[in-house]
Formats: sequence, structure tokens, C-alpha cells
Amino acid sequence: MRQKRGLIWFKNDLRLHDNEVVLKAVATCEAVLPIFIINPAWASASFYGFKKTGVYRLRFIYESVVALQQQLQAIGSNLHIYIGAPEKLIPELIIKHQITDIFTKEEFGPDEQGIEKKVSALGNMFRVNYHKLNNYSCLTRETLATMTDDSFKDFCKKAANKDIYRKTFDAITNIKTLEVADNTDCDIFGKYINLEDDAQKEFLFKGGESEALKRLNDFIWNTNNIDHTTEIKSFNNTNYSAKFSPYLSQGCLSPSLVIESIDQYETEKGQNEGTKALRRDMLWREYYLAMFLKYGAKFFRQGGVFNKPMICLPNYEALNKWIAGTTGEPIVDASMKEFAKTGFLNSSGRSIAANYLSKKMLVDWRLGAAYFESQLVDYDVCLNYGNWANVIGVGPDESINPNLNPTEVAEKLDPSGAYRKTWLR
Repeated sequence: MRQKRGLIWFKNDLRLHDNEVVLKAVATCEAVLPIFIINPAWASASFYGFKKTGVYRLRFIYESVVALQQQLQAIGSNLHIYIGAPEKLIPELIIKHQITDIFTKEEFGPDEQGIEKKVSALGNMFRVNYHKLNNYSCLTRETLATMTDDSFKDFCKKAANKDIYRKTFDAITNIKTLEVADNTDCDIFGKYINLEDDAQKEFLFKGGESEALKRLNDFIWNTNNIDHTTEIKSFNNTNYSAKFSPYLSQGCLSPSLVIESIDQYETEKGQNEGTKALRRDMLWREYYLAMFLKYGAKFFRQGGVFNKPMICLPNYEALNKWIAGTTGEPIVDASMKEFAKTGFLNSSGRSIAANYLSKKMLVDWRLGAAYFESQLVDYDVCLNYGNWANVIGVGPDESINPNLNPTEVAEKLDPSGAYRKTWLR
């Protein structure tokens, strides 16, 4: 009987804590080969003309991959980095290293699922077992499939049952790896980003699992800022925003660990409005994952999941003013200038900017969503397109159809004007 050799295909699950993909591979196989694939499609333009993966996210991915490689090396393994289309690269690796099993995370976006199906089919052709596991959600795959309520309010009622949450796994401490010496230089990312560019060093976030865990501990335990988390995100009280999203989007931080940390905090110090707000933020993430399992590519239609009639045009002149922050609406312009500079924007800024582009400027919302896809450091296909659809009224939750007044938003969330002064000077 031939030796079982596993290929661990890391994607946006760049961590060792609570990673069932790694644990399953190590438990199943005598030796494994951990890999990360840089897909050239990241640098290509989307249908709407924007690069699919911008410099902010590329930098964050690069730092997270470097950190994961160092963690693997510390337990006797390594991470091998390749450039190419996964459906072409993985068959080559199967043949070269006599792989018997592939282990990877399950996908939620239609494009990502398409790649997954191709690789799975090729694995079957080579008689390789293909294992896909859900380590991206804090609910089990089976549970998510039953969470079909379009209403976020109804979704939350079901999510109140703590028995439906996935328990965390311990981090792996030892890996028997295949002896492969090639493709371990992370600077291969330099083909897509200038690793020496000083202009790219003033980032809000540094990638990697240790940075993610530090952020989690600081926000919840070291500062108790969790007590002040609010659902309405002020433009000025940034300390009270968890900012877990970049780490969740690349899998540097387990969503199950966040939920368990909230549970533990409430057990020790009591539930309050802050802990409830953070839990609700996490449930928005789960809601959009569930909605993409239900509606899939329907989210990308101009009329959204129910194909509603929309009055909006592919107006690139208006779009460019919005992107540049020159619409003449101060709170929108300040938000877009911050976004251009940092690759990040709080939820209030995202909502007001999206609503203004679609409702006021009458621009096809998918153009704005595609720009966000390129620019966001914390991009997630389900959260980005799901939130855009709901914010402009073509998402699954028909109770959400805000017509946000920029002046009222500014008065409420930036009453002193400090945020606008900072970004419009």
C-alpha cells in the first residue's frame, strides 16, 4: 500500500490555530506538503476595469504568508509558494510528489467555487482524495445551509442558539513534511508588489496570525474596548472598532475563536451593549456567507438577488469623481479619500459612500463594488457584494433599503467635523 501524501493548500486560512484543514491532513497522511498559490488572475482586471487585488490587500497577504511560513518552519515544516493557475499547478504537484490527498478550505464565492470544482475534478482524474473543510465560518457547513432566512433579524434569532457554533481546534505543534527544497522564497510576491516601496509601509494593518491574536487580545482583554463597541460606527472613535475584518478575511484569525472570546468575556465580566454589538458584527459576516450559499451569482445582477428594476448607469465620469473624493459632498469625499489612502473604511463610511453612488449619482452599484473589491484590505466576496446589495436595496433583506442623508450622517457621526477636516485638508 502506497504512502499517503497530503497536499495542504492554504488559501485565505493563513493560520495554525483552529485550522481543521491542517489537522485533518496531518491525521490522515504520513507526510504533507503545505503550499500557497499566487494566482496571476489577481493582477488581472475585472469586467468593470479594476484590478481584482490591489496593493493594500497584496501587501497584507504577503505579510500573512511570510508569518505562516515562519510558524511552519518553527514546527519542522515549511510553506512552498507557487505562481500559476491552481487548476494547472496542482496536477503537476500531484504527479511530481505522488500526492494521494488534497486538503483545503471550502469556498463561498461563485468564482472561487469554480476553481475548486476544477481542482476537485482533476484530483478525481488522478485518483486523489479531495477534502474541503469549513474553517472560514464560526458555524458548521451543515448549519449554514439551514440558515436560509433572508431577514438578518430572523437569522440572528436562530443564531442565538449557542449549540450551533463550531468549536475551535487546538493549533498543530508538529508536522511531518515532505522533503521538498524548492519554492520557499516569499519575495516571489515582488512580481506583483514593490516590496521596497516606502509609500506602501504606512498601512493600518500588519498581516499574520500573531498580529491577529494580538489585536484580539488587545481589543477584548487588555483594553476592554469591547465594552464600547457600537453598531453605529463613529468616524472618530476608532479605538472602539474591533478591526478584526482584515484578519478574518485572510483567515489569520478564526471567527470561532472570536465568538468563544466574546462568550468568555461575558461569562467573566458580564454581557453589555458592547459585547452584543461585537457579536452582531460577527453575525453579519455569517449572514452573508449563508446568503451566498443560497443565492450565489444572483448577487452580481444589477437588480440583485430578486432582479429588481434599477435606475442606474455605467457613468464613469461620475464614478471617477466618487473615487477621487470630488463629489462635493464632504462626508462622502472624506470617506473616499481615506479609503484611497488606506484601503480601509469603517462600516458607516462604506454605507454612506455606497448609498450616495447609487441613490444620488445613479451609478451602477456594481462599479462601486468592483472598486471596493480592488481596494479593500479586508475584501471578502460575500461581505462586499452582499453588503453593497443590501445597502442600496437589492439584497435579500428587503427591510434594509436606506436612503441615507449625508448631512444627517455627518452631524451624527462626525459632529465636530474633525474627520472631514482631516481628510479634506
